[in-house]
Amino acid sequence: MRMRKLMCTLALAAAAGCGGGGGGGGALPPEVQPLVDYMAGQTRSAASFMEHFPQALVLALLDPAGAAAAGIAFSETSPGTYDFSIPVDSDGDGTADAAASGTVTFGDPLADSGIIDGVLTRSDGTSITGRIVFASTAAGLEVSCALTFTDPTNGYFGEITVLETEPILVKAPGTGGAVANLCTASGQGNAYVRLTNGTLAGAAPFYLEAILEFLFPAANTSMTHIRYGESESSAEDVSNASVNLSCTASIQDWVGTFDTEWFCPPGEAGAETHTFTVTGPNTVQISKAEVGSPTPTAWEMIKLVCRVSS
Repeated sequence: MRMRKLMCTLALAAAAGCGGGGGGGGALPPEVQPLVDYMAGQTRSAASFMEHFPQALVLALLDPAGAAAAGIAFSETSPGTYDFSIPVDSDGDGTADAAASGTVTFGDPLADSGIIDGVLTRSDGTSITGRIVFASTAAGLEVSCALTFTDPTNGYFGEITVLETEPILVKAPGTGGAVANLCTASGQGNAYVRLTNGTLAGAAPFYLEAILEFLFPAANTSMTHIRYGESESSAEDVSNASVNLSCTASIQDWVGTFDTEWFCPPGEAGAETHTFTVTGPNTVQISKAEVGSPTPTAWEMIKLVCRVSS
């Protein structure tokens, strides 16, 4: 049962994704704006994976048959390490259009920290590959990553990096004035992004780099220190930009009743019904009833009330 606490740990963030300066005000050059929008979309895809991961994990734990029917699989390969495969809504429009697979290794029995290595493949052939590191703290969920992506439709190659020494802190919107700015979670910190089209034969070369600056109270994310040119060595500063990395989602996605049979070595077993109900704009209550018991009781392992993003 080591993964139970991860439900709250990641649901607090439901997220994946490093400060000011740059080109200042003014409009972006017309050839740069589409690239900024494109890079924002790829970053949203990475964040959307972290949005779907805890939901898929909850379903896999509480309703294995339902998870399998939805294309979700978690398989323990060694103590604390699981292979996984899940569908993902990579563009945040509410419809699954990608699949993610890989390995997650939890750093402790309560799953307060871990490392995800994997690949997300979209229906257009774009793939995002790399590592996401997460750790639960008193302030929220710290997330760092080293991701690369390739897009066969245009030959683009990109990088999304959040340094382990400067992780993004992620928490639920509505907490201390935080609003959704990283899919449906709220993040604060910096992500470094780069984009080129070096793999497309015959295309005019370009190079773009920037810093995405997330702030808890800001719905839009500032893209600063933007440099653009034919190559990294010739790139020049251009104006800052503002992008929106929010996703379509509803807290109602968490609602459900699940019948669970569980077993923990050497001989502990049981059957329970777990019920997820919405008790506020950003609050889900989780209760359980032992089979044959007339009244639900709190599920101590994962807390009675978990805040999730709306």
